[in-house]
Amino acid sequence: MSFNRPKGSAWRKFGRIAAVAAVGAVMAAPAHAVRFKLADGAIDGSFDTTVGWGMNIRTRSHNPTNAGEMTGMYGNRSTAKWEVFNNTFKASHDLSLTGQNWGVFMRGNYFYDADADHEDLPGGTQNKMVSGATFTDAYAYLNFGSDNQFNVRAGKQVISWGEN
Repeated sequence: MSFNRPKGSAWRKFGRIAAVAAVGAVMAAPAHAVRFKLADGAIDGSFDTTVGWGMNIRTRSHNPTNAGEMTGMYGNRSTAKWEVFNNTFKASHDLSLTGQNWGVFMRGNYFYDADADHEDLPGGTQNKMVSGATFTDAYAYLNFGSDNQFNVRAGKQVISWGEN
């Protein structure tokens, strides 16, 4: 997909306004989790979905001096000015089940890049750039001690360091 429009055109001004409006609309949308109970209320559950979409458009002309750089090649691969080089839909799903002193948590993520799906890429690269899915978390935990101050977890989990 290519956007070859002259400088200062009404199309470019509209595009900027539309992009800002779209970002504002997405940020204003409320997030919801589906909450449920199992085993006559002994198990609390929730299922949460987060979706996102992003697009990258080249705003400057190709710079041939960057062609040999290892870190700069993908974003500089002869993409014309105002051409889309990434158009990705992403989603993440969280499932949580919690009992009196135990729980299970699972998170899966996937993506689809519509722009990469139309590129002529080698087989292995095509498979990794167009779409993918992973389980980032799948673990069980047990809380114990007075007031459940101790916690033991087993399974695959992402540990975020340095967050508040």
